[in-house]
Amino acid sequence: MAKIIAFLGSPRKKGNTATVLERILAGARDAGAEVESVFLHGMDLHPCQECLVCQSVPDEPGCAITDDMSGIYGKVLESDVIVLASPVFCWSVSAQMKILMDRMFCFFKFEEPELPRILIKDKGIATVLTAGGDEFDGADLAVEVIQRLARCMSADYRGHFVAAKLTTPDDVRKDEALLERAYQFGKRLA
Repeated sequence: MAKIIAFLGSPRKKGNTATVLERILAGARDAGAEVESVFLHGMDLHPCQECLVCQSVPDEPGCAITDDMSGIYGKVLESDVIVLASPVFCWSVSAQMKILMDRMFCFFKFEEPELPRILIKDKGIATVLTAGGDEFDGADLAVEVIQRLARCMSADYRGHFVAAKLTTPDDVRKDEALLERAYQFGKRLA
């Protein structure tokens, strides 16, 4: 059974991104995956300081910052698939998601003979994005950033789900075609 950890990078706990992600995770759950969702907004998350202390700890993240990422690192290590879900903010992911992505640097170990050694190599990574504009109004750039992160981490990029031109969560819940597309994407992640 696949274990999926999804990170919700929206500042809204019940907004468009949460509504779409909920449907994706329902598909994954129905396909037999164990799923967990983590709401990043409101967590005590600090930006990476690039202090490189993590490089002195070969088999663990080893981040010197003491905040809520400590618990997140374990969830990432225990998962098979990591889902990064964010609304499009200023042509990229939200600030909450960007902090999470930056702090994943500690999974790279550059002090090893084979450079780099990656603690989460071969895990699945998938992207979920929502946008008020169309797909080419920033979602395309956010997808590219996460694809490059996955490639750099030697991860198995499982694809992206982009829901564009969204208005309200109620409108999302009424869009049966969108919800079915999200559900099927989730089943493929399992």
